[in-house]
Amino acid sequence: MTNTDKTILLSGMMFNVVFFLLMLAELVITKAAGYALLSAIATYVFFEYVYYAKKTETHGHE
Repeated sequence: MTNTDKTILLSGMMFNVVFFLLMLAELVITKAAGYALLSAIATYVFFEYVYYAKKTETHGHE
């Protein structure tokens, strides 16, 4: 499993969890989907460009 696959899986699960929790809190479905999508995008950007980028730069020369 590549880093991109892991990132997509994590951001998808983040969308599912946030959407489900906001629906349990009785938020309107469009707002819940919007907030979940924003959190999924933020998760994707963090893991794709920060977390795995630092990990490969740090351990790339070993």
